[in-house]
Amino acid sequence: MNLALSLALAFLPGFIWLIFYLSEDSHAEPKTLVFLTFICGAASAFVALLIQHSLNQAGLTGSPSALGDTEQLTFKFILSLTVFSLVEELCKFGAAYLVIRKSKEFSQPIDAMVYLVIASLGFATVENFGVTMPGRLESQGLHILIETLALRFIGATLLHTLSSGLLGYYWAMSIRHFKTIMPLMFGIVAATLLHAEFNYLIIRHENAFYSLAFVILAGFLTLNDFERLKQKAV
Repeated sequence: MNLALSLALAFLPGFIWLIFYLSEDSHAEPKTLVFLTFICGAASAFVALLIQHSLNQAGLTGSPSALGDTEQLTFKFILSLTVFSLVEELCKFGAAYLVIRKSKEFSQPIDAMVYLVIASLGFATVENFGVTMPGRLESQGLHILIETLALRFIGATLLHTLSSGLLGYYWAMSIRHFKTIMPLMFGIVAATLLHAEFNYLIIRHENAFYSLAFVILAGFLTLNDFERLKQKAV
């Protein structure tokens, strides 16, 4: 598979979700700001990978997938899932925050959710490229890659948008409530637990039904948050 096709397949799930979420926003976001947020979100995936690798090297965590395959449910398994999820949520949040915190376009509560979702799609696209990168076609076949991407579209890619959207909702609440930090802290915890639970279901159950059912339920709740923020003024 050549690089162009690999990139196209990696971008496709995120691009579809990007169009969907932007359509949920009542006012059009500047294309330049959307692009910058997406790119920073993609860059944050490498930061998260570096941090996770450093934690593994220090012996503070282990690869959750490896632990799930070889050990019973242990404290280290749960710790690894939670810490890895926390790192990813903080990196996505940091990417969105750095881009829009002083932008005049950051003017409505729903913008906190929208831009965090955009950053999460950049993050997820980098992960998707790890699946579609050149060489996978020869080893797995195009139909296997497409099937994997389809599952990621309604699985991991959607999960990233939901956990970031949830954090964005509480970030908006933190800003509206006289910039108190407690709602934001609660959002970080909630997004981390949502992310970790999804990863747990993926690792512990070979059948994708449980993880997909979980993410669909979370999707309804997040879309409800979108609708609630649409009705709120700054």
